[in-house]
Amino acid sequence: MVVVFNKSGILTLPITPMGKIEGDIIIIPQEEIQSVTFKKGLLAYKMVVTTKDNEVPDFRVNKTMIGYGAQKKELGSLLEKYK
Repeated sequence: MVVVFNKSGILTLPITPMGKIEGDIIIIPQEEIQSVTFKKGLLAYKMVVTTKDNEVPDFRVNKTMIGYGAQKKELGSLLEKYK
């Protein structure tokens, strides 16, 4: 799963380890987002996005990713932004 944050909102791409998109692409417009919270786990965080409709699934966000060294830095930025 790839989660993209930008000024328009949040976009999720359900990408498999083989690089294929399988599942639903979720687009959450900024004006519908009420809160974003992260709950710390042993190997990953659980990201909870609350919207007006509460129809967004929780996401597992890994603390590190093999082959993507910037994950730790980018996750740190998100954690700081959504304290």
